[in-house]
Amino acid sequence: MSHKVDPVTTAILQDILLSITRQMDSYIERASPNFVTAVIHDVSTGVFTKKGEVIALESHISNQSIGYFQIGLLLEEFDEINPGDVFVMCDPYLGAGTHPPDWSFFRPIFYKGNLEFFVMIRTHQVDNGSWQPRAYNPMVYDLHSEGLRLRPTRIFENDKPVEAIYTLILDNVRRKDLVQMDHLAMNGAMRLAETRLLELLDKYGRDTIFSSVDQMWEATRSAVKSEIGTWLDGEYEGESSCDDDGITLDVPVTVRVKVKIEGERLVLDFSKSDPQVKGIVNAPRSLTHVKASYAIYSCFPPELSRHYNQGSYDAFELVTQPGTVTDAQYPAPCGACTLIVAAQILEAVWMALGQAIPEKVPAANTRPLHPGVFMMDPRKGRLISFSHFWAEGGNGALHGCDGWPNTGPTGSLGTLKKPSIELSEALLPLRALRYQIHRDACGHGRWRGGPGTIWEIENLGREARVLTGNCD
Repeated sequence: MSHKVDPVTTAILQDILLSITRQMDSYIERASPNFVTAVIHDVSTGVFTKKGEVIALESHISNQSIGYFQIGLLLEEFDEINPGDVFVMCDPYLGAGTHPPDWSFFRPIFYKGNLEFFVMIRTHQVDNGSWQPRAYNPMVYDLHSEGLRLRPTRIFENDKPVEAIYTLILDNVRRKDLVQMDHLAMNGAMRLAETRLLELLDKYGRDTIFSSVDQMWEATRSAVKSEIGTWLDGEYEGESSCDDDGITLDVPVTVRVKVKIEGERLVLDFSKSDPQVKGIVNAPRSLTHVKASYAIYSCFPPELSRHYNQGSYDAFELVTQPGTVTDAQYPAPCGACTLIVAAQILEAVWMALGQAIPEKVPAANTRPLHPGVFMMDPRKGRLISFSHFWAEGGNGALHGCDGWPNTGPTGSLGTLKKPSIELSEALLPLRALRYQIHRDACGHGRWRGGPGTIWEIENLGREARVLTGNCD
């Protein structure tokens, strides 16, 4: 039975639980062979209740914070869950995912024979078996061209691979050696989290921990509702478009939202967005929810957005229309949704909220431009593909604050890291010739936007293909 825990203990437990997610993240950064995970930090880690409610989340990129939707699907799929199990899912429709290369890994945590927690790591894979590396091909026919589809799937039992299933997965991806090492590193990080959580249960007891979690959620929920209550009541509309879907050229794809503020109630209605399209810029509903929540949270005071938990998800209502670009249905491809439609969702919400709270809403970031390169590495005689995220623009200004340089596109909210020149030259067959801030390349005004970068590299490998990363 839940009991009242003193505020000091609750605050201590809240920080410890968040530190566990950060320790998983630090482990992955040092152990993963995946450049995008370890260096770029396209990853999130989380601690959840046995029902899937969010306790603590460390998300470097908002695309990755969707474990809340996925654990419920896992529990529906499996009646029996045991210690040492690891589950994976990577389907935008069957698995409440985002785009196909982002895979979620879950490990159940048992204490004295009872399931108490799930821990999660979600990251962009080295390869996911798509038509071409990185799964950003604008010419795909449907979702099946974008890589493996995995509904909730058990891949480890007793910390050992389920051979028939795991071998099938590895046989259908490129560089399965790196993929397997990456998965082992993630399981190691989740086992570390398991150790920390069991120590916490031994020290404080489950009643104290989960009573504190209830109080954390209520404090967050109450604080968020109170902040929304200060906003100007009314109905506000916003929209944002990308140039096209990559197939039907020069026909914009538009996201539309109506935001309703009524006291402490906030409703975001995306049902008037364009119908889903043939190209790769469709978003499943789960991505729309994540991006909408981050658009809202970016308007909150920093102290309020420090702890992102179940109380955060309960702060607003989302309305979508199945069959639109903000609630796409199978088999619509969605490889670029984390970049393109993601930006439009954020920008549309900001446009609407800017009419109610103009001094709290940021201007939009740059459009995406982070080239993907595919080549044979002559040093190792094998195919490599990488995205380095060097050549990016800045983020928009905020009332009283200039934008920062080289933060990247709106969809990532400036969270992706930039690799060092030295590390990139050591790992990849290239030489950096120039990498600098592009002076005065920014939106000018009372507070200016962040400038972009100038980037030049020399290919030291063989013939290469470059995908600009700019679907817009």
